[in-house]
Amino acid sequence: AANIIRNLCAPYATVIVATDRQAAAIAAAVSEAVVNLGSSIYLAGRFGAIGVAIGTVIGAFVSIALHFGVTMRFTHRTLAISRLRLFAKGMLRPAIIAVPSLVILPLCWAPHQSAWNAPLMLAWAVSAVLFAWCGGLTITDKTDAIRIFRNRFLEPLRLLATTNPAGRTI
Repeated sequence: AANIIRNLCAPYATVIVATDRQAAAIAAAVSEAVVNLGSSIYLAGRFGAIGVAIGTVIGAFVSIALHFGVTMRFTHRTLAISRLRLFAKGMLRPAIIAVPSLVILPLCWAPHQSAWNAPLMLAWAVSAVLFAWCGGLTITDKTDAIRIFRNRFLEPLRLLATTNPAGRTI
């Protein structure tokens, strides 16, 4: 989860390095490391390995917050990007896909619930696809997904349907 959060700003970080402005981003990286280490050590004592994972996620959130709050102010002349637009379109829209997982995850951990309940997993899969299709994907993404689906699944089925048992195309 922390890598997903952190990688949402990866294109921005790449441009920062490419324009030789990485000095402005050092505070965010150092802060993430300090918070990650401190919270992971503290939470490991309370929750074990899950605590370390939670500490890493907290560190990733700190890094993103500092990029938005500090780094982007210092790099605005080099890289003019709207923080609101980046947050809304580059972070929130892709994060919509995680909503079904966040809702269903507590149900999977419930003591009375089996983790691999087939109807629950089907509901999760269908809702994740619907959230992705309705809110997470752009028009271009949807067009690409349809093209890939047709080429990978429908075209081979069409060829199978037009081939006779002897292996010749009708």
